[in-house]
Amino acid sequence: HLILNCAYVYAAEKFSRLCELAGMEWSADLDGLKAAILREFFNEETGLFCTSNYEKDDYSQLGNAFALLIGLGDDRTLEAVKHDRSLTPATLSMMIYVYDMLLARDKDSKAYILDDIRQKYGYMLENGATSFWETIEGEAAFDKAGSLCHGWSALPVYYYNILN
Repeated sequence: HLILNCAYVYAAEKFSRLCELAGMEWSADLDGLKAAILREFFNEETGLFCTSNYEKDDYSQLGNAFALLIGLGDDRTLEAVKHDRSLTPATLSMMIYVYDMLLARDKDSKAYILDDIRQKYGYMLENGATSFWETIEGEAAFDKAGSLCHGWSALPVYYYNILN
């Protein structure tokens, strides 16, 4: 699964940095794993990473953002994460990885991120939200089990602080 593999690499890179700061040794073959991710999930023709190597026609915003976050993908991947509505969208609670990737890979992403936040969170406010939903579908998500009070979705507070 693309997201699990990329999340492992992302976490391992962060852990490796922490070990380095603490004067501890730790290593993993992250370059080998990145090569395997490219081999198993990357579509050279489209520039997109499929979500599963069992379903080569399933693409997600989160999976492609994670691939970019660990240094894989190209300009086509970046543009797709921002504009391709055929990708399964990341949930509100996972947009932190999309936004962090944009800040790392696209120097002109500030306006895009702030506009995306205004659209999504404005929609929630227009629909009576008094807290942060887990997904833009609100309670209808997950067969009417969507969380309407989801702390992980409180991203505007953080991004408005660092971007303004």
